[in-house]
Amino acid sequence: MMSLNYTYETKAHVYNFLNDMCKFVSRVWMYFLRVFTLLLFLTSNTQAHPHVFVDGGVDFVMSEDYSLQALKVTWILDVFETLFMLSQAGVKIDERGGLDNKNAQKLINQLAIWFADFDGSAHLYKNDKEILLEKPKDMNVKLVNGRLNIGFIRDLSHPIFMHKQKVGVDFYEASFFYAFSATQQPQIIGAKNICSSQVIPYDPNEETQFLETTLSELGREETPEINNIGALFADRITLKCD
Repeated sequence: MMSLNYTYETKAHVYNFLNDMCKFVSRVWMYFLRVFTLLLFLTSNTQAHPHVFVDGGVDFVMSEDYSLQALKVTWILDVFETLFMLSQAGVKIDERGGLDNKNAQKLINQLAIWFADFDGSAHLYKNDKEILLEKPKDMNVKLVNGRLNIGFIRDLSHPIFMHKQKVGVDFYEASFFYAFSATQQPQIIGAKNICSSQVIPYDPNEETQFLETTLSELGREETPEINNIGALFADRITLKCD
């Protein structure tokens, strides 16, 4: 009986030792991988414009009386920007490759300090007139497949009654330092039966293709001379209600 117990205990100790070693090797490997990727980002991403690529989209938050109340915005940063941002914020990734509550809140506290001239990435229009949005609120962050997902709400300063109305959201950042792509199908939160939404992708032409070539030659610290140039490359997300 003692030899049997010894065998079980030995196997348990060996298993725990190997498990701890695997975790250690995994952490070391992930550390070197992040450092290598960050160096690659800093060296390869300095001579191209845009510099950061962001997927995501916009959902529409409706009230019971069919008024558009808010936009729910999602950003999914590219891997390089994710690593750079986590490194700058001093945020640690857990063993599952995600963010625990403490590190997630630490990152939110830093990201939620919005600049006075923050233009958001979600530009709401009705009849070609831009609709004023409030500053972001209710931010959340998570790490999915090595990419940082950032979500937040932007209330309309004045809700829009959407009966037989249509609005559009241009998804872009003004200087085109960040290139936004509407990769998520827009959801309608409330009033689903009378409203529909869709993404209209950016459609390049000769002018914008020439501009893209010119912009690719700009350095990271250089800014395009054309104001609001990001609008020329924007995907549009529309909401239409019967």
